[in-house]
Amino acid sequence: MDFLTIHQLSVEFDIPARVVRYRFHQLRQSNKLVEGTDYRRDDFVDDQHFFWKINPVSFMRETRLKPVTKAKNPVTELGSKPPSGDTKVVNQPPPLVDQPFPGGNKVSSQSENKTEPPPATPTVEREMLDFLKGQIKVKDGQI
Repeated sequence: MDFLTIHQLSVEFDIPARVVRYRFHQLRQSNKLVEGTDYRRDDFVDDQHFFWKINPVSFMRETRLKPVTKAKNPVTELGSKPPSGDTKVVNQPPPLVDQPFPGGNKVSSQSENKTEPPPATPTVEREMLDFLKGQIKVKDGQI
């Protein structure tokens, strides 16, 4: 069995690394884990510079933790699948079509799109921008 670092154990059990470190030190101080068979110090430079390597089987036995089965990553699943039946392009500008203007000139359809009213409910981004603009006005007034 390969020894794992504290970070690797935290990923394996899906708990924070500080919790793994705390439990490991508790087990080590109570002599429930034996140095050499259950854990070791790798890349030892001095007492402050090394990596704890822990036997995951011994750690599981003493802490009664179970490894978490990893769910499939939806991002990689989407990237590996071919596109579904709906292959409509999103956020593509409308095609430029010359249309007669009431005064006799021709205007593209993009100029019409610019006159669309804003959405009825303000978005979070819009609210944040308005809030920050208000803060800037206050700061300008203070200066």
